[in-house]
Amino acid sequence: MSITSSPTACPSCGSARVGAYCTRCGERFLEPEDFEFRHFLRRHLFHEVFDLDGRLMRSLRVLFVEPGRLAADYVAGRRRPFVSPLRLYLVVFIVHAFIVAASAGQAISLPQRAKLIDPTGLLTRLVAARPTIDWSNPNLEERLTERERWFGEFGTLSIFFGVALVQKLVFYRRKRRYLEHATLALTVSAFFLTLIAAAELLARVFGPTGFGTLANESQEWLALTALPLYWVLAVRRFYGLRLAPSILGGILVTASNWIVATILNVIVLGVLIAGA
Repeated sequence: MSITSSPTACPSCGSARVGAYCTRCGERFLEPEDFEFRHFLRRHLFHEVFDLDGRLMRSLRVLFVEPGRLAADYVAGRRRPFVSPLRLYLVVFIVHAFIVAASAGQAISLPQRAKLIDPTGLLTRLVAARPTIDWSNPNLEERLTERERWFGEFGTLSIFFGVALVQKLVFYRRKRRYLEHATLALTVSAFFLTLIAAAELLARVFGPTGFGTLANESQEWLALTALPLYWVLAVRRFYGLRLAPSILGGILVTASNWIVATILNVIVLGVLIAGA
């Protein structure tokens, strides 16, 4: 269910609408313009990012146990019980950024990183085209690692925008607006980033000398196993599809997730190599 007109009853408790908020449970009634991008930026962005309360743990539990529910409830107007998808993602994003920052000095070199993430070999050729650069220079490694860390974090933050566009194309028959697709993509990104943060934390604890390699291998394994399964389950709940189209849609969106992430990573490393 999505909001196409002003609701007459509360989507959370069913009480009749009186004013902008439910008189029984306090839920805010959504209007169609809540999914207009300009309205979202102007009225809701600051509140969504910086207002955090005790619903976080409940939201994390639902995120893992009921794929797609957070997004489905959010676009249907049932927002009181949980942290919003944007707020949840930003909390996970900050935790992940902290873990990566705390692992400074343990990352693999930029040429090694290029070999691991670029299936085209373009970055390896770019490295080879700069023979005058001493990639093992500690000062250069430290500078590039710092830049890569921040560029990579912001790249991670933007992946869901591209994935949501693919969702809009794949599920165009569902008549959803872009921000509704983006809401689902954001919750799936929050799930995956939580797994990555946990894997990187374990890699740092149990394999400090090879943190970069272990973290990258863990991320690849999760991307091939947990992410596709989660997408299928989330797509089925959010779009109300049968199992077969949910599997097909989940595969397509997972592939787009990988493609968008790879493109962003290649761009970031390419810029770093060219500017070294």
